Amino acid sequence: MLHNPYRPRASADPLIGRQAQLALAQQFISQTLATRHAAPGAVVFYGVRGIGKTSLLRAVRRRAISEDGFVSPWLSVPKGGDFFAALAATVRRTLVDADVIAENHWSLERFGVEVGAGPVKVTASVKAADAAPAGTWHVGNVENFLRTTARACSDQGGGRGTGMLLCIDEMHAMKSADLAVLLNALQNIADDTEGSPPLVVAAAGLPRVRSGATAAATFGERTAYEEVKALPEPDTRRALVETAAEAGVTMTPDAMDLLTQRSGGYPFFVQLLGWHAWQVADPAQAGDAITEEHARQAIEAAGPNIADLFEARFGAASPVESDFIVALARLAGDGTASRSDVAEAMGRTSRELSMVRRELLDKAVVADAGRGRLRFTLPGFAQFVLNETEG
Repeated sequence: MLHNPYRPRASADPLIGRQAQLALAQQFISQTLATRHAAPGAVVFYGVRGIGKTSLLRAVRRRAISEDGFVSPWLSVPKGGDFFAALAATVRRTLVDADVIAENHWSLERFGVEVGAGPVKVTASVKAADAAPAGTWHVGNVENFLRTTARACSDQGGGRGTGMLLCIDEMHAMKSADLAVLLNALQNIADDTEGSPPLVVAAAGLPRVRSGATAAATFGERTAYEEVKALPEPDTRRALVETAAEAGVTMTPDAMDLLTQRSGGYPFFVQLLGWHAWQVADPAQAGDAITEEHARQAIEAAGPNIADLFEARFGAASPVESDFIVALARLAGDGTASRSDVAEAMGRTSRELSMVRRELLDKAVVADAGRGRLRFTLPGFAQFVLNETEG
């Protein structure tokens, strides 16, 4: 039995259909390589859960490390935790592991940086009582911390180092005050065109990260926001077929058509359906094929996993949110419907439903389809809702 190459619950590699996003991130990295100064803004990938944001961010990081020589701390934002303590700990561990600084040159008294004749010393805890007033010294310390650690990455190996790529996943989970501090620190660094260190920041988050960052600081307006959308049909087919082909297994056109249609280009579904198709086909050697019948069985086998995902979204909705979801499902299906039509179907005005709509957008249950129209983020979710509510 050959190893199943599909990875529904892990970062997909290679990243088919994400060349434009990878190229955007590389522009920021290449500019920093050329100038030896901080990038003028951050790059943020945003989209709904399961769309491939984290996979994309990891791919950017892999390339920056392996091809461009960056040291790259990775931080998943702790929900409800101390962001700056987590940031300091992550940067500390990464720089120690990369032999940029020694293990014993870190203390844990307060968040800041000390630069002396010897190695860099970084301190790592934030004490709210020390701040006066909120956001003043805090921004300066974060700025100093990032300047010094990025420069230390650049100075390693007698100045042959490249710099630091800071990757932040789940950026939408940051508290607005923390986000404002971080963005203002980055803005101060970027504005210092002569003395800024080689620092690039790349992040990923749910769609609300865009409005949150823009509201938090002006640097948020300089950030390049790139929406990560469902894969187009040709890329969905490639993801299904080429993943199997790497192991020498083929997929018949009919099987590919069925799995492509059912996945709706949603990367998690693509990998999930591919995984089940492989399990059903159970290829023993190169040259075996995944057939239409295997695809049909895979769709059935994946049904409970997909239903669980749908149930989690629908079950977490408040009563008025549930009514909104049902109205949209009736009007749009897997397509789109206008906000005014949804409001009319509920016997409400569009203005009365603005907060409900915002909550569902923030939860990534629905997405803005442009021109006052909405759509569901998950293919097949509308039919699930109708089956649950109307039989």
